[in-house]
Amino acid sequence: MKKLDFAKLEWVKVDPSTLGPMFITAVETTGVPGLVNAVVLHTATAAYSIEAGNPGLEVYKGKEVT
Repeated sequence: MKKLDFAKLEWVKVDPSTLGPMFITAVETTGVPGLVNAVVLHTATAAYSIEAGNPGLEVYKGKEVT
């Protein structure tokens, strides 16, 4: 798996109810500003950040900026 530089990704907020089942290939935590204490889930096609929100959790999808 290619190591991602989380600071260089564009993080787009997504509605968690739109996500279906996914196969997780890796789980990491990060200290990137804006992603502090986030759990990053890697799938075969994307990276998702799950963070504490107000209220509940927020989910962001990481996209490489080209």
